[in-house]
Amino acid sequence: MTHNILELSGIQKSFGAVSASDGIDMNVQSGTVHALIGPNGAGKTTLVNLISGELLPDHGTAVFNGEDITLMKPYLRAQKGLARSYQITSIFEHLSVAENMALSILAQSGHNFRFFRNAFSAPLVKANLESCLDRVGLCDRADIIASHLSHGEKRQLEVGMTLSGQPKLLVLDEPMAGMGPGGTVEMSKLINKLRQEMTILLVEHDMKVVFSLADQITVLVYGKAIAHGTPEEIKAHAEVKTAYLGDNG
Repeated sequence: MTHNILELSGIQKSFGAVSASDGIDMNVQSGTVHALIGPNGAGKTTLVNLISGELLPDHGTAVFNGEDITLMKPYLRAQKGLARSYQITSIFEHLSVAENMALSILAQSGHNFRFFRNAFSAPLVKANLESCLDRVGLCDRADIIASHLSHGEKRQLEVGMTLSGQPKLLVLDEPMAGMGPGGTVEMSKLINKLRQEMTILLVEHDMKVVFSLADQITVLVYGKAIAHGTPEEIKAHAEVKTAYLGDNG
């Protein structure tokens, strides 16, 4: 039985006179891909930062998997199963793909890294490294230095590092940013694969991607959630067409 894995109620966040999140209500149902869209300046990044705990709301509540996380620190949210990838890749460019993944596996377990040189010998890494790389299609790139990867492969690696904590909800912040058509296709395939395992909150500008992947969509404009619905409902929504998609939708 499905349930709301994330419930936002009356979320408000202002920066001076600017209301970046203006009383936002949003529910993300478990087992779905829920897209968050809107024009530049709509407040998407602020809302994602509020969900991940990097910002705290001025008002409102956030409930994750039945637990109030409104004031919870980001690392505690991650331990609960709420993981986020970032718009800009945050991998270690001078390390290999395998080393990046090993570090992430250890970090997710609370490792203190006092003996990083022996990271590959850690039982947790031995047990999980190959499966973590395979999950994002990077087994054959394991020994490649991360700086030598294509942009799309770097995004795959970052997603894989995020997944090493076995999240219940994965927040993908602009995963297609900077990608060419080939990279977009590969990332879309990865998201379609991952949706079988977890709930995904997808923040994305590419409407073709959004409409092909999302089960539900929330539209933000000037810090307000102006519409929620299926892709078909959003495409037909008059206010959304005027504010974001264009009159020809």
